[in-house]
Order: sequence, then C-alpha cells, then structure tokens
Amino acid sequence: MKHTMILQNDERMLLSVAQTVRKPFVWLANYYSKILGKEIHIKETLLLLNVQFAFLFLVFPVSCSLFLRALCLYWLCHALMTCKKAGIAAK
Repeated sequence: MKHTMILQNDERMLLSVAQTVRKPFVWLANYYSKILGKEIHIKETLLLLNVQFAFLFLVFPVSCSLFLRALCLYWLCHALMTCKKAGIAAK
C-alpha cells in the first residue's frame, strides 16, 4: 500500500514537471497559430524554433570559419526543408 502511494506521488510530480516544461511551448504554439493564421502544434513549434536557431547561428557568429558558416547554412536549409515537409511552408 505504501509503495503504491509513493508511486502515485512520483507520477503526480513527474506529470507536474512535464506540464511545467510544456507550458512555454504551448504558449509559443498559440502565438505562432495567431501569427500564421492556422493551428500550430507543439511539434511544429519545435520545427519553427529549429529554423530560428539555425538562422541565428548562421547570421550572428561574425568571426567564425567558413566551414562553420557552411555547416550552419546546411542546418538552416535542412530545417527549412523539414518545415516544408511538415506543411509549414510560406505561401
């Protein structure tokens, strides 16, 4: 009986942590939905964040090698193609 109660408490705590971690992504999904005019789910939100980070890493490191720039450019192109495949393409 005591073991079951501990497990239930642990499950509740894990669920609470998961909801807390998920909350900013839900907020961003709602924000992107308003901006794009269609419903965006959390997976699509993560894809959009990937594109944004790839773009930032391509543009901001001013003094990095050409190889790193090429790598960031590849990352950006791959992220954009992934978004396009997921149906988040610009119209």
